[in-house]
Amino acid sequence: MTRYKVPLNCITVAELSAVRKYASSKRKQFTFQTPDKRIINTKDRFFEAANHSFPLDPGDVSHVWDALEDSLFHGLLSLGYPNVDVIWPFADDVAASSMRLLVDGIRFFGYIAYSADRDDLPRDGLPGEVPVTLRLLLVCSNRKRKNALEKELWYFL
Repeated sequence: MTRYKVPLNCITVAELSAVRKYASSKRKQFTFQTPDKRIINTKDRFFEAANHSFPLDPGDVSHVWDALEDSLFHGLLSLGYPNVDVIWPFADDVAASSMRLLVDGIRFFGYIAYSADRDDLPRDGLPGEVPVTLRLLLVCSNRKRKNALEKELWYFL
């Protein structure tokens, strides 16, 4: 299986407001979370958060990875924003309860980032469809947990 890299940044909650402020005029930002802001530590919650957080085309995707990839890909392209941030809160808590889901999620967004930023892929020809550069921001509760998560992810990715 090919592994695609997504620009990945681990940040702390304290750094998040500065990132949001700086990027607000330059990047479209989506906070990846469930409607009730629970930690995304199961596949069901991952899909619930995706359906809640992103412009999916078509919307409300079932629990099939390929369907979610296709829907998010087309949803991001149709936005017309060339730069997109996905902010994943509580990433350190996700890692503590399900490192596999976090790694699978990062790989999922890596594939989306690779696909959405390619000029050679056929487009639907819809107005506003532009390649998208996607950046994933994993938010950790503090610097110590951020550093620990970065070390763990280096091993898995």
